[in-house]
Amino acid sequence: MPGIHVYKNVLKDCKKIIKCFEDNEDSLLSDWEQWETQGYKKGFSINEKNLFLKKNDSKKIKKQKKYINKINKCLEIVFNDYVSFYLNENVPWPENVNINKLQILNDYYMGFYKYDVKHMLKDDFKKIAMRYHVDDITGKGGLTFTYYLNDNYDGGEICFYNKNDSKIYQYKPSPGDITVFPSGKPFYHGVNKISKNNRYHLRNFIYCVDNDKNILDKYKDNK
Repeated sequence: MPGIHVYKNVLKDCKKIIKCFEDNEDSLLSDWEQWETQGYKKGFSINEKNLFLKKNDSKKIKKQKKYINKINKCLEIVFNDYVSFYLNENVPWPENVNINKLQILNDYYMGFYKYDVKHMLKDDFKKIAMRYHVDDITGKGGLTFTYYLNDNYDGGEICFYNKNDSKIYQYKPSPGDITVFPSGKPFYHGVNKISKNNRYHLRNFIYCVDNDKNILDKYKDNK
């Protein structure tokens, strides 16, 4: 589907990130909390405070900040490439997203999610772990970035429904892959049921900034 991009093997050290982020003790991340019915989530802010090291940071905090910097760098690279593609290649762009106002804020939230394989044993999850939905319920438009951290589970494919041809497109992500797509309609997506092991990913959103700042020139080629 136009608008959906997969960036392969961008984020490194995925196993280490899972191990470092899972533990609640001495952490920049919030505590685990219930994530709807399919698992758990926690999160952290990516800002100046969490990007720069301090003398009194513990060994674990320093390690988390190292990974947060890596994640932030991946976001910048992928975001710039994605936006540049649509500005320079003269390809169709979803009408509900104002590409000129997309901007990475100086302080944004990153979620760390776990599909719990034990939850999949419930009757609610016969075929699908996450029902079809769109992420942007505000109508302001934006982009969804998902960073996949493991693949040692069965199932768990991300699925997109294309209403134009009534087909479902499936993709089994590998560790380090990043998917990017517009957060609103018509980008309905879901996740197939998982088994064997938990499924981990990171996710953040970039929304259109409602101000007069136009970032068009920043991403266009200087030709």
